[in-house]
Amino acid sequence: MAEVNELISKKMKSFRIVHLMLVMGDIIYGLLIIYIYEYSPITPILTDLDMLTTIEYSSIAVLAVLIIIVNITRNKILASNSIFKKKETTEEKTDEPAFISNYLSSLFIIWSLIEVITVGGIVLFLVSGKIMIPLVIISISVFIKLINGPRLQELNQLSLKHASTFIQG
Repeated sequence: MAEVNELISKKMKSFRIVHLMLVMGDIIYGLLIIYIYEYSPITPILTDLDMLTTIEYSSIAVLAVLIIIVNITRNKILASNSIFKKKETTEEKTDEPAFISNYLSSLFIIWSLIEVITVGGIVLFLVSGKIMIPLVIISISVFIKLINGPRLQELNQLSLKHASTFIQG
């Protein structure tokens, strides 16, 4: 058990670095649209104010739905027993418990869902030429990605569940 805890500690460092780099990518997207807005304004594709307003409200609704999907997905993936199963296609043999790499894989699924929010903000900026709502959307994406980072407590709970399953099985 001590070996697994030491492995978890090492893996958390790399998980956090990957997570931080993904968050930094979203921040760079936001800074990029600010730069474009300030120094090379784009001509809006949509000039119909009613259509633009509808798209902005729809973007906010999609944002809310994606936040709910992210929360449900995270809970379902981490509660599933499939996180403890090794993939048969893996050629590299390792003594590392499967839940550690599967945990990172599940986080990538969640982070990619959150990335959709950022991309939506960028597309909204490119379509509308407005900056406020896209920046708010990207800021919310950064915040949601920050709170959905790797958690030591989750890995420790998975470790305990794995240990109890290993002892029983």
